[in-house]
Amino acid sequence: MTRVSESVNNMFTPKKDPYSVTAGIGESGLETKKVTGDRDSDTFVDPSDHGMGQDEFLFLLTEQMRHQDPLDPMDNREFVTQLAQFSQLESSTNMRESLQDMNKSFQSSLDIQNNTARSMNNASAVSLVGKEVRLLQDTMNWTGNTNQPYYVQMGSHDMVHVEIVDREDEVVDTIEVERGPEGNAGVFTWDGVTAQGDRVDFDQYKLRVRENKNSADELYCFVQDTVTGLRYTGDGAKLQVADREIGVSNILEVSPQGGDTETDSPGFSGLTMGQALNLVGKDVRTSVTPSYRPSPNNTEATYRVDLNGAPQANLVVRDSEGVVVQQQDVRESGEVTVPLFGDPDEEYTVSLEGSDEPFFYMDSTVTGVRTTPQGVQLSAGGRLVRLDDIIELSAKS
Repeated sequence: MTRVSESVNNMFTPKKDPYSVTAGIGESGLETKKVTGDRDSDTFVDPSDHGMGQDEFLFLLTEQMRHQDPLDPMDNREFVTQLAQFSQLESSTNMRESLQDMNKSFQSSLDIQNNTARSMNNASAVSLVGKEVRLLQDTMNWTGNTNQPYYVQMGSHDMVHVEIVDREDEVVDTIEVERGPEGNAGVFTWDGVTAQGDRVDFDQYKLRVRENKNSADELYCFVQDTVTGLRYTGDGAKLQVADREIGVSNILEVSPQGGDTETDSPGFSGLTMGQALNLVGKDVRTSVTPSYRPSPNNTEATYRVDLNGAPQANLVVRDSEGVVVQQQDVRESGEVTVPLFGDPDEEYTVSLEGSDEPFFYMDSTVTGVRTTPQGVQLSAGGRLVRLDDIIELSAKS
């Protein structure tokens, strides 16, 4: 019987130094297993560098059939087995190529989604400019500024202890912080003096809330400031807050209101210029907080009140220190007259107290729009009006 090696010899044998080759089916196709004789020519290469593909396999198989001994033909079972093995190998190869194409398509789709998400994040970051944000502050750079405020998220606690820790992880001082009058935050300052009375060096210190270890609330120190700018980088949008650049993911909380945490602030209007311009010429009813300074020419003032469905409310006048200087009952919505007496050098505030949140109001017409550090605001009734101050809005009658 003519062997496979003889068929290969007939095809590739050089003039001198005959050789033989043994081939078999492997993971990457029909592979050369053994080569003897002259291997210096380019006829054969290392199996790891060149695996026989479909064309080579069929060519060798055809040659094997052509040169088989008619009296001892090739066993059909071996032939069928070889075809089945190659068919299975070809299917695996096609599947691998399909998976590779699918992976490329998936990666391309993922890149498109990432680019789209980054574009959306960049666009949304623009809306944060001018907003007040809260950022985690777990360290402080002590430079001797004893007036620098530090804020603490209090959770449900009325008082927490903030530990100031040096680079050796030693607690140099502990400060008691009480809940502030507004919200769930407290504020503290530090004089740079340890619990033993020694002044600390200018350095970086860690801020740690002692109660955070055993509390169900998340307690932490934070810095709260206004976003003043925006810069786009390869890592995404960077917000400029408190003289530093931070990523959007570092923001803990966003508030439309600016100003100090411990004091009332004019806040942000929440209006875009386009929205504000659409309100020009409209009638608005806005809430007001009256205040006055006594003078010989102004002995009384008339305010409009809305009891908000309550049968009565208590009108209270307080001085600059919060001391009540006069009170009167208000039993119906409408106008109420308040005598303006007191110290001419002091400013007094007028408020309504009741169970159903009564309020003072003013009816006016929006006459213009103004851009302020607190955002876009409306000009109405000779004063600037925020969006939060508007109670009712209607077309001009």
